[in-house]
Amino acid sequence: MFRACLRFLAVSPFTLFMMDQKNNPALKGCAISKRGKLLSKMYKELSQNQRRELNMRAARHPNLGKRSKTEITDEKRSSRRKSKGTFATFVKNNYASVRGLNYRKRFAALSKLYNLSRPIQMEEVIKSMPKGHSLAALPGGKGSAGVKAKEKEVVIAKAVQDASEMLRAAQKEGGKSDTSEKKPTRKGRGAPKKEEKPTQKEKKVTKKK
Repeated sequence: MFRACLRFLAVSPFTLFMMDQKNNPALKGCAISKRGKLLSKMYKELSQNQRRELNMRAARHPNLGKRSKTEITDEKRSSRRKSKGTFATFVKNNYASVRGLNYRKRFAALSKLYNLSRPIQMEEVIKSMPKGHSLAALPGGKGSAGVKAKEKEVVIAKAVQDASEMLRAAQKEGGKSDTSEKKPTRKGRGAPKKEEKPTQKEKKVTKKK
């Protein structure tokens, strides 16, 4: 049994020959069936010395280890798994804070909070500035450290204000939904009672009177 396993898992000389001819330009662009025929023809045309060298290399070559199905599936799953980005992890950790908002506004609020958490770049600062303002127009000249610090402070304050307003709106909406929802009442409780029509016996009694 052990000899059979070694025999099946061993590398053949033809396998090594195929590996050597992997980058052969004459075989590129050929179909699989045609490629196999050409390789077998080339292998049969080898000299005895070349075949002897291939046999010696195949004997020295380590056996191909057999992998189980579980190992193969684990490798496939690990390759499919992609590392989560910073924004995805931020959303997972902070999604509970925006649950009170409308579902259409949740990711807008999360993106603003995410922009606050990461370092601000000067290109983003310049884009967020209102029209008509420029770095040269501000005191200190273009690209000065004082101008950059002021612009960063303005952008941070604006982003904080927007995020706080959205969170307040979420809290207000949550409070309104709690007050607006009424407990279901039993049928007939609190509703005006309908006037019951007099029966025929009651009508006769009233006529006699």
